[in-house]
Amino acid sequence: MSIHISSAISGTFHSAQMAKELASSPNIHLYDSRSSALGLGVLAWATAEWADQGLNALQIMTHLHNLKQQTELYFIVNTLENLRKGGRIGGAAALVGTLLQIKPILFFNQHAQIDVFDKVRSRSKAWQRVLDELNRALSSGKRYRICVMHVNIPEEGETLLNELKARFPEHEVRLFEAGAVIATHVGHGAFGLVFHPWPFLQES
Repeated sequence: MSIHISSAISGTFHSAQMAKELASSPNIHLYDSRSSALGLGVLAWATAEWADQGLNALQIMTHLHNLKQQTELYFIVNTLENLRKGGRIGGAAALVGTLLQIKPILFFNQHAQIDVFDKVRSRSKAWQRVLDELNRALSSGKRYRICVMHVNIPEEGETLLNELKARFPEHEVRLFEAGAVIATHVGHGAFGLVFHPWPFLQES
């Protein structure tokens, strides 16, 4: 089983499909995360835990589909220039010339493309806007797995982590640093938040 970056922004999933066809094996299972970075990462994390619990591949694929529907990813960047150069900003392209005035909050839209979720005037307001979405999700009463991701700003990442732990002690909160590939696309200083219900099977 393999979980891939959104097919709307990368050809990796389609390449995997071609490889599967060449292999002609019914035991190969591919999943398009329709996301990237930690949005993909939390799905892979859940998959590993389900496998440890003894679920088979078909069961995991079904649970992945259901969990994906409840997984939300928002990220804030200092500049869209890196994403523009990489050809991955989709509907966000119109914002390239206005970055000095706003901080765009990005997400994956219904077409699994990177798009603008909202536009605010500062990083602190952007973070608060994302927290509004987290609070909306947590109002369901379910326990959540909440993950912060940052690009080379470890102290700010720790600050965000501690804030979340203090505000939401009943939920699982983790901190991650983005790898070099993601950092290349979103740029230094970017950070994001990913969350979904967990433990998922017990809460479904």
